[in-house]
Amino acid sequence: MSHPGERIPEFGCHDQEGLLPGCHSSNLRRWGTRSRPCKDDRSGQMQMRFDGRLGFPGGFVDLRDTSLEEGLNRELREELGPGAASLHIAELDYMSSHASENPQRVVAHFYAKQLCLDELRTIEEGATRAKDHGLEVMGLVRVPLYTMRDGVGGLPAFLSNTFIGNARDQLVHALETFQLVPREQLQKAVSTAQKRL
Repeated sequence: MSHPGERIPEFGCHDQEGLLPGCHSSNLRRWGTRSRPCKDDRSGQMQMRFDGRLGFPGGFVDLRDTSLEEGLNRELREELGPGAASLHIAELDYMSSHASENPQRVVAHFYAKQLCLDELRTIEEGATRAKDHGLEVMGLVRVPLYTMRDGVGGLPAFLSNTFIGNARDQLVHALETFQLVPREQLQKAVSTAQKRL
């Protein structure tokens, strides 16, 4: 039996009886259009959900979906609209899986993809025309990948918000994996946020 938030090995859509597979995706931008990366060329993207919590685009995989990735890409089109047409999540974008029991038994599979600035803007521009905009999704939010001089503003304050499920941990994992925030700065931001919760 798994424990809430426990990382589990990857498995296919319908391998675990009684578990609902859910897939979520993070869009992270590492490189912009400039010839050399700078602080402004980094960004993370999340969404404000209907319940006021921050999360990632995605949702439950349907029986008609032949893979986790197919289900996730369908959900991304529903939640991100026309801007997601060129966004294709593949197996190599997989990052982790988490199982939880409450309120229902769910395994959330987390995927993250690096995008260029133009791709990120296309997604943002199309999101307001998405089928689920204003219903499930209230809008997209960029993650501040900096800390203000006061040591609280920026990423530490952002991490103090309310997140759905393991979304905060998934965000931190993606930021560390893609090296979008220096490790020491990320650890400080997480520590500051935990003190504020």
